[in-house]
Amino acid sequence: TLDRESYRSTLEEYAFSSLVDGSPLQTLFLSLADRVQDFKGAVRGPHGAKEARQHWNSTVATLVSCGGDTARTKETLESLAEALRTEGNIPGAHVCHIGARRMLERDDPASKIVLLGADHRSSKGRRTGFSSAACAFLTLMFDGSFKAKTDPVVSASLLPFMFSFAVSLVDNGELDMASSYCDLTLSTMQAYESAQKGMNLRYSRAFLLQLQEFDTRLRKKHGIKERGSGI
Repeated sequence: TLDRESYRSTLEEYAFSSLVDGSPLQTLFLSLADRVQDFKGAVRGPHGAKEARQHWNSTVATLVSCGGDTARTKETLESLAEALRTEGNIPGAHVCHIGARRMLERDDPASKIVLLGADHRSSKGRRTGFSSAACAFLTLMFDGSFKAKTDPVVSASLLPFMFSFAVSLVDNGELDMASSYCDLTLSTMQAYESAQKGMNLRYSRAFLLQLQEFDTRLRKKHGIKERGSGI
């Protein structure tokens, strides 16, 4: 019977001696060996890096499901995100950042947000890439799946896209539902404002006030009833 350390060492040795560097299968074995940080070393070579980029979605799925919610797993996902970003695969990098529970909480002009399903080729040089309400909904669902157990509110950087649903609802004649969606978004903004008093959150009050102004203009333009209290 192998002890835990011998078991890990055996898996790690097999991963590097017999499996393709940077492949999802190698990532799985490194995760089982609790050596997910070694994935960074595996993708430094040209072949390993190419393999990881080509099969990034399977690699991310492996890291998220098997790597655990650890600092090492998050660091590995961020390393893969950077590799994908330099290749122009912004949606892939975005998925990695969400998986690492990082990027979307930052109110930073240098950050890049591209919605899942959006065409990244049309978003070069722009801070945000918006394709459709469906893309925003997919991103919100993906983000929420990671935050459901720890944080009931939407990531701050996704709040502007919630208003896109309200516009789509107005276009389809659903004014009451659009009003409810605006109310939900405003409530989320107020929850952030309340939490900010006791937490070191990474977005500014100016960001929230800008969103509130957008909420007011949106309601006025489309005839959506006002909710009342502001931030």
